[in-house]
Amino acid sequence: MREASREKEDLISELISLRQENEKLKASKGINIELQQQMEQVIELLPDATLVINLQGQVVFWNKAMQDMTGVPKEQMIGKGNYEYAIPFYGERRPIIIDLVLMSDNKYSEIKNKYDFVKPGDNNLFGEVYVPKTYNGKGAYLWASASKLVDTKGNICGAISSIRDISDRKQAEKDLRNAEERFSKAFMLSPMPMCISTRDEAIFLDVNESFLQTVGYSREELIGRSWLEVNFWDDVSDHDSILKRLQNYEKVREIEIKYNTKLGEKRLALLSAEPIRLNEADCLVTMFSDITERKQMENDLARLDRLNLIGEMAASIGHEIRNPMTAIRGFIQLINGQERYEKDKAYFDLMIEELDRANGIISEYLRMAKDKIVNLQPHYIDNVVKAIYPMLKADANLKGMNIELDLGNPPMALIDKNEIRQLILNITRNGLEAMSEGGTLTIGTRLVNKEIILFISDQGHGLDTEVIDKLGTPFVTTKNEGTGLGLAVCYSIAARHNARIDFDTGPKGTTFYFCFPTS
Repeated sequence: MREASREKEDLISELISLRQENEKLKASKGINIELQQQMEQVIELLPDATLVINLQGQVVFWNKAMQDMTGVPKEQMIGKGNYEYAIPFYGERRPIIIDLVLMSDNKYSEIKNKYDFVKPGDNNLFGEVYVPKTYNGKGAYLWASASKLVDTKGNICGAISSIRDISDRKQAEKDLRNAEERFSKAFMLSPMPMCISTRDEAIFLDVNESFLQTVGYSREELIGRSWLEVNFWDDVSDHDSILKRLQNYEKVREIEIKYNTKLGEKRLALLSAEPIRLNEADCLVTMFSDITERKQMENDLARLDRLNLIGEMAASIGHEIRNPMTAIRGFIQLINGQERYEKDKAYFDLMIEELDRANGIISEYLRMAKDKIVNLQPHYIDNVVKAIYPMLKADANLKGMNIELDLGNPPMALIDKNEIRQLILNITRNGLEAMSEGGTLTIGTRLVNKEIILFISDQGHGLDTEVIDKLGTPFVTTKNEGTGLGLAVCYSIAARHNARIDFDTGPKGTTFYFCFPTS
């Protein structure tokens, strides 16, 4: 654009010189204006609106593009001075950019502030400004260049200005800014965690507030670092798989992944990603929805459904099985007391022991019944713990272990004392069996966020990873002689009390949390 302006200026300078020479030729009756007319035709056909003034500020050229822009024919403008050429643009007489190149520095500084910007070039000026009167009052954003003109002797003889309508470009820039602003607001205020990263290096370029809250990092800790550097992926192959799918132009929509928070917590999410181009670079917009709690709820509901089914089956057939078992046990005891069967006493004792074991399993089944009647009354859980503590303490001492209490005196909760007693017994016995001699098991209570927390913490080896997702499922156990019903009963008891169960486990032990609503 600058080279075209410079060529145009050289053309105008030559044309002005020709005019001056022609005036001399006219005086000597040697008129030759053919070259001048040809050059005027070139100026006339220039696509940019072009204005030329002499040192007196009078209009010398006013081409067709200028006529179209202002609506003023050149016949009405040629020879006019006193800033007449400003009226079609501003509705008043005032200096414009063509005048700046001929002004002193003081006046230049005063006038240039009326433009959106004025940028000096090589012997010329460039500027942008909105003018309200062009195109019959519609107004327009204009880009203009202006420079001095010199004659063949190097003397300044006037100035030239080329003007171009950039309204469409300005509108496009405005639309782009608005779109970027809308995207930025939608991105930053979205409740879904979102981020923008480079595609290949996976370096964070921007993240929204939801992303920061979910993963636990600050913006400064993420921007400029990669997903791998912050250990986001629990399984790095998930990242490689997603990137490969995008490179193969496959959609990435709600893929289930495991990720790590800043604190090292492992969570589940559904992740989606979309490739975009930013500043001529391949990038990714990634969003994900944390489904950890939802998955936990689904697992809990599935577990409860299984427990309820087993409980209903137990309630239906439990008594039918118990009646003949009671009769069998009675006759075995009767026979076992006769002298003629003295040599078979060991067999009868084993039969009675197995019948009692089967009866215990049926009792456990019945405790899982969904419609089991519970007597919910306001009680202090601390009192239930204290009442059962001597028995638990004795069991622990027999195994060379210890039990400590850490009671926080929370308020009353609506509980069935017998069921809570059973819950404490089951979890405590599991904990004692998980520990080695000399270990300590802690039973405690707290009030946290309007929930009464009963926690039981052992110093065992932690839960096996293969059973964590199946906790509370009947017959799932790691004990050689266990039935896998003790924890299932605890989950049923919690469900009947509208309580929830959480746990923490690791190499140094396991803690179960039973969270009851306050009464």
